[in-house]
Amino acid sequence: MKKRLFVITTIVLAVLLAACTPSVRLAGPDINVPVNLGGGSGGDNGGGSAGDNNQQSATPTSPNVQAGNAGNLDSSIKLLPGNSFPFEDGFENFSIGQVVAVAAPQNYGIFRDDGSDDPSFAKIEETFDTQGQAGKAIQINSANTNPFNETQGVLTLGSNNSQNYRVNFDFKADLVSRSFLTLRLNIGAGGSAYYKVTIDNRAGSVTLDKVLGDQVVQVVNRDQMGFNYADNIFRQVEIISQAGTVKVVIDGRTLIDYSDNDPNYQTGGFGIGFSGGGRLFIDNLSVDQL
Repeated sequence: MKKRLFVITTIVLAVLLAACTPSVRLAGPDINVPVNLGGGSGGDNGGGSAGDNNQQSATPTSPNVQAGNAGNLDSSIKLLPGNSFPFEDGFENFSIGQVVAVAAPQNYGIFRDDGSDDPSFAKIEETFDTQGQAGKAIQINSANTNPFNETQGVLTLGSNNSQNYRVNFDFKADLVSRSFLTLRLNIGAGGSAYYKVTIDNRAGSVTLDKVLGDQVVQVVNRDQMGFNYADNIFRQVEIISQAGTVKVVIDGRTLIDYSDNDPNYQTGGFGIGFSGGGRLFIDNLSVDQL
């Protein structure tokens, strides 16, 4: 009798132990392989040192910045991100090398005339700031040595409904031959209608174009800007779009003051682009509602 009870007890314990052991399902015949859940060193599923699955991945310090890179394009990147104003960014909470529109798609979008969705033209890099100290800024590299080729892209912010706003930022350029700093104002839905400000470093000119698809009408041309921005010195830019008026002020000097009552050009977001040789740095970006 005791022997029979011992056998029954042994069988029951074996069944219970098998039922409580986790298993991995393999392809093919029904085969159950026990999984070891005990602690181990780096690489185990359980507790361990650096390298295990429970380790936190490095993230930027700002809760508004999401890690990303050009090879991992976030589907939320749009022509315009849809953010509201006021807005400001000094870029110190980004990590070096981050692609801006991928790291913070809630704040930045991209506009590309060539139809590409590659946002890698605008990254965070180290540079000396306006006070001569080491800091971070957006670096826009020009992939096209031809300054008239703008297919590289424009970094955008705002929404289709943005209106009556003032944009301020500092910019400098180095390693420059002939290049164009291009600013797009009131980019509406679809991106086909907008104002384009072009600052030509070699010609020393500032122009304002009214763009509609592939049609361009130049409405302002200031031939004498008074400086060449290829000197790697930060300059302060103020752009105003208010009730049909566009103003461009560089280092306190008003270069464009233009009014237009066309209702199709009074709302929309803002963009910054660069073409030609070299690289452009953007810092201390802010947008105020007027």
